Amino acid sequence: MTAANVVTYMRIALVPVLVVVFRLDWQYAGTAALAVFVIASATDGLDGFLARRYGQVTTLGKLIDPLADKLLITAAILLLVENGTMDIWPALIVITREFAVTTLRAVAASEGVVIGADGAGKVKMVVQIVCVSALLLGQKDMAPVPPEVRLIVAWFMALVTLGSGIVYIYNSRKLFTGGKKV
Repeated sequence: MTAANVVTYMRIALVPVLVVVFRLDWQYAGTAALAVFVIASATDGLDGFLARRYGQVTTLGKLIDPLADKLLITAAILLLVENGTMDIWPALIVITREFAVTTLRAVAASEGVVIGADGAGKVKMVVQIVCVSALLLGQKDMAPVPPEVRLIVAWFMALVTLGSGIVYIYNSRKLFTGGKKV
């Protein structure tokens, strides 16, 4: 168990905290949920930094880090859909892409290939963090974000996410043609 992996597990542990805080009937629940999301999101950069800085890049880390990201983003998006802040269609695009890439990673792992995050995936994660944070800004105790802005933010996130998924599948095409190298 490396320090980087401990930080990743902390991100996973913050997911149910986010859900509970977001759903609290409390005056400052929106601000608290945004704070939990931002802290959890910051651990994504921290675990990567620790892994590279201290030579702690592990196969486990390559697998659980993207899983932790997906759990965090999916939980936040489901909360935003549940309370009407985000429309179901961009949410479905984001969640479908996340499941598709996770499935592709599992197939690759069964073939002995570990696929780490690429540049498009890292950009996608930053966009998701910024967009979900922006959507969380309009919750309960904060100034409401106009519906038109929420729609644009959600669809921007969905399109960037979809684009990164297409890049990911294209870069992994050798898995589908019998080659193992990705």
